[in-house]
Amino acid sequence: MRKLAVVLFFYFIFNSFTNAAVVKEYSSSHYKIKAKDIPSLLAEVKHLGPKYDKKSAWALLKWDLIVEFSYRSNELGCKVFPDKVTVVANTDLPTWQDVESTKNASKSWWKNFYLFIDEHENKHLNNVYLHSVLLEEKLLKGAYFTSCIKAKLNYLDLKYATLTKIKNEDLSIDKIAMKQFNSNTELFSPLKSANGGLVIESGLMRSFIGF
Repeated sequence: MRKLAVVLFFYFIFNSFTNAAVVKEYSSSHYKIKAKDIPSLLAEVKHLGPKYDKKSAWALLKWDLIVEFSYRSNELGCKVFPDKVTVVANTDLPTWQDVESTKNASKSWWKNFYLFIDEHENKHLNNVYLHSVLLEEKLLKGAYFTSCIKAKLNYLDLKYATLTKIKNEDLSIDKIAMKQFNSNTELFSPLKSANGGLVIESGLMRSFIGF
């Protein structure tokens, strides 16, 4: 069974055009695991955890950036106006149900490791949201064009540039996490001894921590 929590966040940007809101629609799903120890936990995550590209995951973030827009025209020309910008995201995370019945060392490890994967996916989500806010600001303050076709082409260029910046920053976030994995033997030693490593990667509209 999965527990689903949905939270809506509203971030307001004030500018010379209008009061605008970038909306974050975020849901967090938790898959439940029962395991007597860390090796058993790893086996259960491989079996019950979310899958991406046939890989098993500890955590998986999926997101989308939706821009609803209209055209505004006056004597200066035409521009794309962002009526509503929404970031839709879901994080799939594990819940170790009977961790309290395990050894103190396992309980301590799980607390720290869960914090690591949760914070990592939140960094990716915040990255998406920040660049979505910047995209809306550019659209609101953008120039008028001689035709609405040119205005739309400019919007498409801006959105593509935004997605590229998100991807590049995601890669930087992953590199930092892998440096932590390679240097922190205490936190990641159970994973290294069990399966040799951890896969941390991002792609278009998703972030993945797995095996």
